Amino acid sequence: MPQRPFTMLGRQDITFIGVSADHTGVTGSNTENDAVDQTQSTRMCMGSHTNLYLSYCLTLNGGKGKSMERSLSIIKPDGVSKRLVGEVIRIFEDVGFRIAAMKMKKLSREEAQGFYYVHRERPFFGELVEFMISGPVVLMVLEGEDVIMRNREIMGATDPAEAAEGTIRKRWADSKQNNIVHGSDGPESAMFEINYFFSGIEIF
Repeated sequence: MPQRPFTMLGRQDITFIGVSADHTGVTGSNTENDAVDQTQSTRMCMGSHTNLYLSYCLTLNGGKGKSMERSLSIIKPDGVSKRLVGEVIRIFEDVGFRIAAMKMKKLSREEAQGFYYVHRERPFFGELVEFMISGPVVLMVLEGEDVIMRNREIMGATDPAEAAEGTIRKRWADSKQNNIVHGSDGPESAMFEINYFFSGIEIF
């Protein structure tokens, strides 16, 4: 059977591209360990398919060679509670990002633990999880040329005290944790993060 374009792949489709495990995301997991184990396996899966991501970038741009990418963006609970959702979306659209998918969601503890699995050994892990489940978040898939790097520049440094003037975090963040937004930090993490929260049919 021929492979479908990556733009149509979702969490449920990972086995379709030849990965030797059934990864369906953590939604509906019964235990914390289930969520963490699935997430670890999915990260390993995504990390081994960089060439697939590069092909996907070319597909987004019709094979013209420009670095068209997708990135996950999260407006965190503090951004939602401060009523900054519209402001953040306006910033993204004003710089030319296309919003390919968007939804509001209140994360479960298991979802937050799975998403931040790479930080599980850090002392701030528990506090970060509590923060991320404290209220609804807005999840978005951003699309554009070099969108991963450009989005991180627009967000600013993790610590708002070190963020450049005019960035989202410099303007509105209160701390390293309560810093309004999250953005993927590289191509492989973008693949994992997008598939963590969105199925292929939710991305336009």
